[in-house]
Amino acid sequence: MDKEFLNKYFEYKDGCLYKDGKRVGWKIDRYRLVSIHNKSYSEHRIIFMMHHGYLPTKIDHIDGDKTNNKIENLRAANDSENAQNRKMMRTNTSGVKNVSWDKCNKRWQVQLQCNGRIMKFGYFKNLDDAKKVAERARNEHHKEFARSF
Repeated sequence: MDKEFLNKYFEYKDGCLYKDGKRVGWKIDRYRLVSIHNKSYSEHRIIFMMHHGYLPTKIDHIDGDKTNNKIENLRAANDSENAQNRKMMRTNTSGVKNVSWDKCNKRWQVQLQCNGRIMKFGYFKNLDDAKKVAERARNEHHKEFARSF
């Protein structure tokens, strides 16, 4: 499966794949799958290959919306970068990404993971202070993969 084959097999339009004028594929969870010769592939991976000619380890949806497969929303990523762009966990109780309440210190703790290492940025009495430090840390360490929400 290469770029030339895929561009002959499918038509790409606005983040969707078509064959003979009809939308192809089906949804499982939040991803759309398509079939090529009785084998299933993720639509976003096919679209990335059609445009760039290679498949990276991971493909990150920049806006976090796994249904938005527009090529402008897809970028190559490694496991760490893909995780950095993850949305805030449902179990988060502070309402701020990378900020949690430390019961022992009775303060807000800021920490994030980068390249497999947990980095701690301190404890704060005030949630707003912790929020500012967390955002600064994400921007510095996660760079273009930083996500605040």
